[in-house]
Amino acid sequence: MSVSLPRCSERQTFELLERGAAMLVAEAAQARIWRARFLARQAGRACVAPAIHHWPAWLERLAEQVPDAPVPLLRIQERGWWRTIISEDRPQLPPEACAELARQAMEATRLMHAYGVKAHALRGHGEEAEALYRWQRKLRLALPASHCTFPALADAVLAAIPRLNMPPCVLLSGFAFWTPWQKRWLEAMSAHGVQLLMVCPEKRPARMGRYPCADPSAEALQAARLVAELLERDAQGRIAIVLNERADREALAAACEDWLPDTQAVDGMHASLREQPLVQQWLQVLHLAGAKRLRFDDVSSLLLASWVRADEREREARAALELRLRRSNRYMFDYRTLLDAARGLELGALAQGLQAMAAWPRHEKRLPSAWVVDSIALLKQLGVPAHRNAHLVNAFREALFTMAALDQLPDGMDWVSFVARLSELLAETPFALPSTHGQVHVLDANSAMGLAFDHVLALGIDEQGMPGPARPHPLLPVPLQRAHQMPGASAQLALAQAERQWNELRHTCGTLYAFHALQQEGVFVAPSPWIADLSAEHVPDEHTRAPWPLTSWPDAPLVPLRQSHPRGGSSLLQDQAACPFRAFAYHRLGLKPLDTPQPGLRASEKGQLLHAALEGFWRQVESWHALCALSTQALAQRIDEAIDEAWRQCRIYVPRHVRRVETERLRALLRGWLAEERQRPPFTVTRTEWRTTLRPGGDAPLALALELKIDRLDVDAEGRRILIDYKTSRVQASQLWRQGRMREVQLPQYALAAALGVRDAVCFAQVRSGEMGFQGVGGEELGIKGIMVCDGKAKRPEDWAQTLATWRMQLDELAAEFIAGRTDVAPRDPDACRYCGLAAVCRIAERGDGA
Repeated sequence: MSVSLPRCSERQTFELLERGAAMLVAEAAQARIWRARFLARQAGRACVAPAIHHWPAWLERLAEQVPDAPVPLLRIQERGWWRTIISEDRPQLPPEACAELARQAMEATRLMHAYGVKAHALRGHGEEAEALYRWQRKLRLALPASHCTFPALADAVLAAIPRLNMPPCVLLSGFAFWTPWQKRWLEAMSAHGVQLLMVCPEKRPARMGRYPCADPSAEALQAARLVAELLERDAQGRIAIVLNERADREALAAACEDWLPDTQAVDGMHASLREQPLVQQWLQVLHLAGAKRLRFDDVSSLLLASWVRADEREREARAALELRLRRSNRYMFDYRTLLDAARGLELGALAQGLQAMAAWPRHEKRLPSAWVVDSIALLKQLGVPAHRNAHLVNAFREALFTMAALDQLPDGMDWVSFVARLSELLAETPFALPSTHGQVHVLDANSAMGLAFDHVLALGIDEQGMPGPARPHPLLPVPLQRAHQMPGASAQLALAQAERQWNELRHTCGTLYAFHALQQEGVFVAPSPWIADLSAEHVPDEHTRAPWPLTSWPDAPLVPLRQSHPRGGSSLLQDQAACPFRAFAYHRLGLKPLDTPQPGLRASEKGQLLHAALEGFWRQVESWHALCALSTQALAQRIDEAIDEAWRQCRIYVPRHVRRVETERLRALLRGWLAEERQRPPFTVTRTEWRTTLRPGGDAPLALALELKIDRLDVDAEGRRILIDYKTSRVQASQLWRQGRMREVQLPQYALAAALGVRDAVCFAQVRSGEMGFQGVGGEELGIKGIMVCDGKAKRPEDWAQTLATWRMQLDELAAEFIAGRTDVAPRDPDACRYCGLAAVCRIAERGDGA
C-alpha cells in the first residue's frame, strides 16, 4: 500500500473529534497536547472526553474485543522476562548490565517486528545477533500461554480487525513515516471501511533567527528568558521548546524555574519519580530494612525525616538523639544500639519502626506482591502520610502496586532485588505537578511533528546535533538494519530523518528561534549548516530583567563589639580574613558546624595525635645533637613512647584495629619527619606547645586578647630563633606575603606574639607522607631547605623587618573589623567556603558567590 491519505486541518480535526472520531498519534506527548488543546477549545463547556490515543495504547484497547486474546505483558513484566532470560544465559553479568541488555533486547525485538524481520535472519551475524536470537527463542518458550509480548498482541489485533468494532473515522497525527507493519495496519483498517485522515498543520513559512550562546547552560538560560518575554507579550501563545541530546535539559529546568516563577513546571519538563526528595527518603528506608549495620548518614536521615510519625516532643527527642550519635563519632550502628537509644528516650513511634526494620527478612525469596504489601505496611508504620503530598504519595503507591505484576516471573525475588527493581521503575516513571503554563511544551523533535505552534525554540542546533550522526541499534546487525531502512541505520537515513523534522519545524510555526552553543565541553562547535547562513541574533537586553519585582534591603548591618577584652584563639583573625560573616558567626554567635562521623579518625584527631607525639618526643630529646646520637633501636623506642603518650593525652577512643593502623601510620610519619630534621644545621628546641597572648590593636579599651599555642620554637647555633608550625596538609610559603587580603594568618600572629627579630624566621613544617619539608621565610640564610630569605627575589619580600611591620598592620586591621562588627558575607575567594560549614546560614549558594 502506498500511504497517501486525505488531509484535514486542525479546525476540522476538532470538529471530527466532537462527532466521535478517534485520533491516533505517533508519540505519547502528542496525545497529551492534543487533549489539552481540545479541552481548551471547549472553553469550560461539558463535553465527552476525546478519543485521542498513543497508537500502541489504542491497539491494547482493541485487543479487549478479541475473544481469547492473550493478555499483553506490561513493560515492567516484559523487561523482567528478558532480564531473567539474559541473567540465566550470562550469569557473570552484574544486575545493571542485565537490566540495560533487557531494555535493548526488548527494543530490538519490537524494531524487528515493525520492519518484518524474522528471528532466523539474525543467524550468522556475530555474537550479539546470535545472543539476541537465542534470547528471543527462550522467551517464546518461557512465556505462559495466557500472556504475550506487544508484537504478538499487535499481530493478533491486525488479524482480528474485520471482526472489531472500529470507529468510522480515524485521524492520524505525528507520523513522519510508516513502518511496514503500520502500512499493513492502515491497509486493513481501510479495507474494513474506516476513513483514514492525516492531520496536517497549516503550512506557513516561519521567520527564523539564529541565537549563538557561549555553552549549553547559557543556551538554556537564553531560551528560558525568551519564553518569559513571549508569554509576557501573549499569555496564550503556543510555545514549543524542542530539545535534542546536545541540549542541557537540567540547565533548562533550572532556568525555567527562575524565569517562569508562577509555574509548577512547563509541560514536559518533569523529573522522574525517583528524583523527588521524599521518594528518595522512602526508597532509602526500604533499602535499609533488615541491614545488619547502618551508616550514620542513613541513621541521621531517618531521625530527622519530617514525615516519620511523631508528636512535637518526640521530634525534639529524635533531634537530640541524632546530635548525640553525631558527637559519638561512630560511623556504623546496628539496630540493637538504635533501639536501646530510642527506648531510653521514650521514642515509641520510632522504636516500633526500627523494630520492624530490624526483623525484616531481606534474604527470603518472596513473590513481589508480598513484598509490596509488607513495604506499604512498613512505610505506614513509620508514618508516610496519606493527607500530605497526596499527589506524590499516590504516584509512589501506584508504582509499588505495579511491582506486583512481576509475580509471574519464576522463583520470586529477595528483598535487595525487589528494591533494586522498584528503584529502576521509579527512575522511569515521570512525575510532574499540573503546569501553570500549559501552552509551553518541552519536546523532542519527533514529538513536535504534526503540531502547530506560534513559537518554536530549537536548542542544540549545531553541526553535530542537526543533522545528527547515524545510530544503528547495538544488538541488530547493521547490514540488516540498512537493508530494511531502519531509522538511524546509516548516515543517509539519519540525514533524511533530520531533514523531515527540520522542515516540519520550519513550516508549522510563526517564528523559529534556533539556539546553538559555541562550545561543548571546551571544544568549539559550528552552527548547523541549515542555519549557518542566518545572521546571528541575541535575546534583547530588556529580556534580562528579573521576571518579578524585587525589594532590596541591607542584610549585613554592623554589630559593634561591646564587651571589654573579648578573648579568642588564633582562628578568630583567620576566620575574619577568610570571611567577616564566618568570624561573626563562630566567635560572636557561637555557631559550630556539625561534624559528620566517618570511618576511622577525623582529620582533626589525626592532627592532634601528631602534634602530641612530636611534643612528647622533643620534650625528651630536646636538640639536634641528641637526635643524631640516637641509634636506630633507640629512635624507634622514643617514637613508640611518644605515640603511646599521645594516645593517652588526646583521649581518643577507637576500636583496636583502627588504633593499630593509625599507630603504624604515625610511626612511619615520625620516622620520615625526623630524618628530615637530621638534615638541618644543629638546633635546640626551647619551647613546645607554647601558650602566649597576642593583643592586636594595642591596649585600646576593646582590644582583642588572642590566646595562642605555638607548636615549637627552636634556636640554632647562631642564636637565631625559628618558629615552627606543624601542618599535615600541603602548604606554600608564598601564602605569607601574597597581595590582597591575608590568606595565612596563623604564622604572622605567632611571629608577633613571640616578638621575633630581624635575624629570626617562621616556617611551616609539612609533615606529610612523601612530601616532608619546611616552608617559610626569615631575615637571614639559615641553611634549611625551604626557608627563604627576604631578598626581593622570585617575588619574595624585600625586607624581613618590613614584612613583620606589614603583618602587624594587617592583623590590626582585621581586629578592627571584628570589633566594628562586620557581618557581611564576603568570602576572600572560593577556597574560603570549601570547609566553612556555614553555607546553610549564610546562603552563599543562593547568591552564587561561593565555592
